[in-house]
Amino acid sequence: MAPDVSITRDVTFRETDAGSLALDVYEPTDGTDRPAIVFLYGGEWRGGQKGRFARWAVSFADRGYVCIEPTYRLADETTLRGMATDVKTAIAWVRANAAEWDIDPDRIAVAGHSAGAHLAVLAATTPDRDETVPDGIEASPEVAAAVGFSGVYDLRGGTEASEGGGDDGLDIIGGTGSARERRAAAVSPVTHVGPETPPLLLAHARDDGIVPVSASEQLVDAVQAEGRPVTTFFPESGGHEFLFSTWAVAETMDRTADFLRRRL
Repeated sequence: MAPDVSITRDVTFRETDAGSLALDVYEPTDGTDRPAIVFLYGGEWRGGQKGRFARWAVSFADRGYVCIEPTYRLADETTLRGMATDVKTAIAWVRANAAEWDIDPDRIAVAGHSAGAHLAVLAATTPDRDETVPDGIEASPEVAAAVGFSGVYDLRGGTEASEGGGDDGLDIIGGTGSARERRAAAVSPVTHVGPETPPLLLAHARDDGIVPVSASEQLVDAVQAEGRPVTTFFPESGGHEFLFSTWAVAETMDRTADFLRRRL
């Protein structure tokens, strides 16, 4: 751990029928009015746990950010709507507790990998959507910027990009027929891009064998069509987890830091 980073673990931010949800906070040991990043782990909406972004959180705390990694419920406990509500509640918790953690509430970003990228961008593009409003916290879940790594952003059937989510992803949408189609669209970030969409950074290895890079390219096209800012990083190799375990880690961190420096 960097010598100037403090970690506070297992801070409860939401109570659910499945139990308490907690988050970890990584922060610099000094500074005020600091920007914050909420990191969301991946795992096909069925696995994963906080701690996956620990290396990133320590690195960015060392750069002056307060980094928060929350738990969210998985497919055996809730639907994608429930996961989105968990994520938005975590973001709202950060804003509501900004003074306690010396965070600038106007400089909060969200970033995620794979399923976490989907949830990060969904939260960023639907801050006021009624069915996924934060639970028990009146603060806004709005973010100033969002980052998606290796994400799938269209869970509607029949498109190449949605194949990255696969049938295993779609079965947590629920419903049948036209109701299912509406629910799939409601949890697809690409359908919510509009004039209020915050700046996005989308990073995706071109050799990703789990989620095709076309998933990110589709979202890039949608954002550009709305005239909203989007930054891309599409390395030729590295696979689905390029940001964690390959030569691309340092460059990906640097590109992310540059993006956040400009947007927060």
